[in-house]
Amino acid sequence: MTEFNEISYNDFVIGLAKRTLSFEIKERKAFAILFFDNFIVWLTRVLLLLIVIPILIIPFISFKLDNWWLLFGFIGLYLGNIIHGINSKTSNPIKNFVELTLAFSFLLFILIYFIGILNPFVFSFASLVYAFFFMDLSNNVYDELAKNKLIEDERNFYYALDNHIIEIMKK
Repeated sequence: MTEFNEISYNDFVIGLAKRTLSFEIKERKAFAILFFDNFIVWLTRVLLLLIVIPILIIPFISFKLDNWWLLFGFIGLYLGNIIHGINSKTSNPIKNFVELTLAFSFLLFILIYFIGILNPFVFSFASLVYAFFFMDLSNNVYDELAKNKLIEDERNFYYALDNHIIEIMKK
């Protein structure tokens, strides 16, 4: 195979299909401006909103219920972001995302059933699951949309490669 900065479009598509190649977006803003249409921008904003909402809702719920222990939900959000960061650097992030989400959800449902959602520990764990799920979901959606935009048109691929918007790596 040729050098990665001179790889052909066909080799790139075949490498992605066989999972021997991957790419990383180096300039996310430039990539988004060039390749994402209005629907994708709207979808990205909705996912961002779903990530930010708990920061506003946790203090509101704590105030309304007069249970300030629920502010420990912020620790859950923080830990969910940490787990998301670790998960995104593993070998197969989509498989790990599904496995961890199912395991977390099962445990969360058991805790809610036996303890109740307003227990500070359960509320923090629910915040962790929420943060992990939407952070990982937004990354997976973004990466999948990026891959589709690159392989749908040869010009997109060469433009992104020539302008150092993406970097191709061997798995």
